[in-house]
Amino acid sequence: MAQASRNASISGVERIIEYTFSDGLILWEALHAPGANTYDIGNRNLSNGNKRLALLGDTVLKTVLIEGWYTTTAPRAARGSQIVADVGGNANLAGVGRQHGIEHFIVTHPGQFGPVAAGTIADTVEAILGAVWLDSTNLATVRAVMQTLGLA
Repeated sequence: MAQASRNASISGVERIIEYTFSDGLILWEALHAPGANTYDIGNRNLSNGNKRLALLGDTVLKTVLIEGWYTTTAPRAARGSQIVADVGGNANLAGVGRQHGIEHFIVTHPGQFGPVAAGTIADTVEAILGAVWLDSTNLATVRAVMQTLGLA
């Protein structure tokens, strides 16, 4: 995996998601898998890499998906749960990350060689959505990024 520089990684992912961050360091944090040799970005501790942002992103992803489902006439809550499972599942998120080339920007453990694991890519896509939410505080902006990635 090619380890791109911070600025190149930030601008590369911004081009992919069609969103420009006010605070690029939030996106840089999102690109750090657990075990990467970065421990602090700005005033944020990265002892677990992008896991905190991924949890936030997972919640925002679900909110956008359920909000979209709620405004339809689709019956049963089970259908909303199925949409979340299909779109927000790790296999789909990893596929989206690979399709858009996001895995090339993920900062991994320096001892990791070979392709980036699917779970790491899925977590990073979620972390990117969490970063967009923190930077914009706007669900419509997150939804637009999800649409760009084919998630909404």
